[in-house]
Amino acid sequence: MGIPIALYEDFERAKIERFGWCSEGCKRRLGELWYSRGRVVLGEDTEERAVDEDMVYAWRFDLQTRAENRLVNLAELESTRSKDASSWIFYRPDGSETAIYRHRGRENDPLTVVYGVQEVVQGSTIRSVDVRDGILLLGLDNGQIKVVTCDNDGRIVQCETLALRSGRILDLFAGFLPEFVISFAADEGLLCTELQSGRTSKLLDVPPARLQRVSLNFPRLSTFDATQIWSCDDVLNGQLIPMEAPLRADEQLLNVDPCTRHILFVETNQRYLSLDTAPAGPVCTVLHKTDYGGPARAHTSSSGQQLFVSEQHLYATSLTMYGRCSHNRDYKWISLGYSDIRAKYNICKVLRLTLMTTTTPTTTILAILTDDGSILSFSIER
Repeated sequence: MGIPIALYEDFERAKIERFGWCSEGCKRRLGELWYSRGRVVLGEDTEERAVDEDMVYAWRFDLQTRAENRLVNLAELESTRSKDASSWIFYRPDGSETAIYRHRGRENDPLTVVYGVQEVVQGSTIRSVDVRDGILLLGLDNGQIKVVTCDNDGRIVQCETLALRSGRILDLFAGFLPEFVISFAADEGLLCTELQSGRTSKLLDVPPARLQRVSLNFPRLSTFDATQIWSCDDVLNGQLIPMEAPLRADEQLLNVDPCTRHILFVETNQRYLSLDTAPAGPVCTVLHKTDYGGPARAHTSSSGQQLFVSEQHLYATSLTMYGRCSHNRDYKWISLGYSDIRAKYNICKVLRLTLMTTTTPTTTILAILTDDGSILSFSIER
């Protein structure tokens, strides 16, 4: 006996309309939260000093803390910086090991091991994470989002499950907690979930492509496949705009991050470059990767004006600061100075690095994960 056609059509209609479009009232509330909270947290209302190729750019680089933890091997874990740049999150996809690094000054232990994540994940795979004010978001491959509240010792005190069932959760934004969770689901696109009502609505559709990675830096979003990039400067008022990736022969996209309006920072297997998404916008190579290890990189802020690059040499490990300057929209990157961190701090190899915000607008924390599994944090004043 077959399924009555009316029931089948109702099921298909419910499946298609499961997530309606986000209402104007909801978008307005998200905008209010962003301008009142997000911009202050991320420091977007603080103008960075303009960079000019003829200027002498002074920056001070001081070692603050060295964090060692023998409970987890950070070098073996996945890692990502939180969207508000306050934390560095380390995790295994199965949840068996999770740790959060926060810079808390010279006296406090900056690394917190989170216990019980594997029990929360329940056999699923973690695809994305974010954290804000002790609340850890876990995006899973089964379409669920775990909202995990931890105490200061890393113990889970509460866990809520958002069962979106919309494919893999490729990225998350925790900046609107405890009111909203923003997520990018592989089968649906950019979603907004109101925690009090449990209602989920759609902000943007997913591009018709096999996406490799999604980078959500609210209100900006970028994603890409093998040859094409999609970007949006304001997910509340715009759409994902496609563009061809400026690739050379045998060059492959590895990562695309939205920095500021119209500017993407792109990593390939051969180089790092910035891409202006405006019509006829320039493509500017920051540096080419070397054959002996290649550099790691990070941004100082979402403005993308400066970045730090570590490079492994035979007798030195260099840390270089670059600044982006422009004359009539002709962007280029210039070196603002470097330090031999092997000679000064006995850092032989940098595995990863990230830049984190502080309460002082002119100070940034550079955190470096070394090959011995420890994290060194440096205060950078400009």
